[in-house]
Amino acid sequence: MRVETEGGKSGVRLSTPLLATTDVAAFLAFAVGGRMMHSGGGPADWLSHAPRVAAPFLVGWFAAAIVFGAYPRAREVRLPGFAASSMLALLVGQAFGFAVRAYLFGDGVSLPFVVTAVAFTILVVIGPRLIYFWRATAKAGRQGLATSG
Repeated sequence: MRVETEGGKSGVRLSTPLLATTDVAAFLAFAVGGRMMHSGGGPADWLSHAPRVAAPFLVGWFAAAIVFGAYPRAREVRLPGFAASSMLALLVGQAFGFAVRAYLFGDGVSLPFVVTAVAFTILVVIGPRLIYFWRATAKAGRQGLATSG
């Protein structure tokens, strides 16, 4: 959907509900994938434990995403800023998630796990966000400029 932004520039409105839904799905995929790789149980185990695995990362992500502007509010948004705020929210949110896992759940947090988890979530969280941004702005004919609200 086209909107007029400050200065009369035409942009495209990003859908915050769509971004949030995609983010939740990505973190759940991360959790289910982790359970599949590291548990001896079958699908029932993977699905029943995924919420506990994903919850600290989701809480961290949404808190950091709000603080760092990964869900921009009614202002012009350019791709570099959108990507940077999303990446910063992911890194801070992940750090929160790892801390909660270690402190509250007593789960181990090894360096290989951290590297793998961060790399995977960059792919499944940041990747779709950037693709969505690019597609939304390309459809509107305005490369790299969007609004949100």
